Amino acid sequence: MANIRSVDFLPEIFQTDANKQFLAATLDQLIQEPNFRKTQGFIGRTVGPGVDPNDKYVIEPTKTRTDYQLEPGIVSLVPDTDAIKNVITYPGLNDAVTFQGGDGNRPDRLYSSEYYSWDPFVDFDIFINFSQYYWIPAGPDAVDVASTGIPTTDNFVVTTNGDSYNFSGINGDNPVVTLVRGGSYTFQVINQFYIQSAPGIAGVIPATPNISSRDVYGVTNNGTASGTVVFNAPLKDAQSFYYNLTSIGTIDLVTELAYDDINGLL
Repeated sequence: MANIRSVDFLPEIFQTDANKQFLAATLDQLIQEPNFRKTQGFIGRTVGPGVDPNDKYVIEPTKTRTDYQLEPGIVSLVPDTDAIKNVITYPGLNDAVTFQGGDGNRPDRLYSSEYYSWDPFVDFDIFINFSQYYWIPAGPDAVDVASTGIPTTDNFVVTTNGDSYNFSGINGDNPVVTLVRGGSYTFQVINQFYIQSAPGIAGVIPATPNISSRDVYGVTNNGTASGTVVFNAPLKDAQSFYYNLTSIGTIDLVTELAYDDINGLL
């Protein structure tokens, strides 16, 4: 079988002694013709039911590999999947124990114990120093958790019953209606209906009577006698821009007139 030399494929100027030695020790090892040798023999345990120890077995290079051919190892999976994450053989497991400072030369002692490490998934400080904590025999108070949340969209039919309002899907007169910021809600009105920022029938805020309580941000068609009132409930920071308004300079007019008296006038 011919010996292939990679240096022969280089230009003559590069066929130096240094390159010959380097390629002979590296690349030449990869490009040689394979030297196969046919081997027949069993692998695995030489003792046990149905095993003839006089059969021919493949000779391993070390005693450990001879003693533990095809012995079970450890296979770890990716959590919550069937995908294999890591595999280690029985000799490899012993080597890992030795690497971590254990006595890997006595596997009979390593694996003979009937006691195992166990993680109870508890706070060890509470478990050990239990006398330093207060224990509630009946457990904490129960917390009611609804199976459904508040809808972000809904449609109510609003009717009147004397001086009270009724909403479809909600029992009782003048019930509490809970809405979610960022949600959109429609109110089908049969009689006049307002969404206000303060209770009352005058439509003003008592502390500031010149400001309407019915000018609610996000409400469309407020106060319609018959039709649809839409409330797009604003987010918490929907009007934060009012805190960062651009200055228009100094004020050059002071008056005691009400805002409604001068609003829109020249």
